[in-house]
Amino acid sequence: MLEFCGLVGTLIVDEEAIYDPRSPNDRLLLGMKGTMSEMELSVFRQRSVEAMRQKARRGELHLTVAVGYVKTDDARVEK
Repeated sequence: MLEFCGLVGTLIVDEEAIYDPRSPNDRLLLGMKGTMSEMELSVFRQRSVEAMRQKARRGELHLTVAVGYVKTDDARVEK
């Protein structure tokens, strides 16, 4: 995407600055920001999965039931 933006002369704007993908320094900064965002997303996913596992261990994980089944008021699943 950065390569395409550089080819067509598009500037990239975020809350901190305006970046020109044709500039090597700006490309470096954008690359570092992208890498950091990917790392944050990975950590967020890991935490979410671990939170679901902990809920399942405690018996508090409630998911939807399959088609053809219903969940009763007393938390049972019936056909």
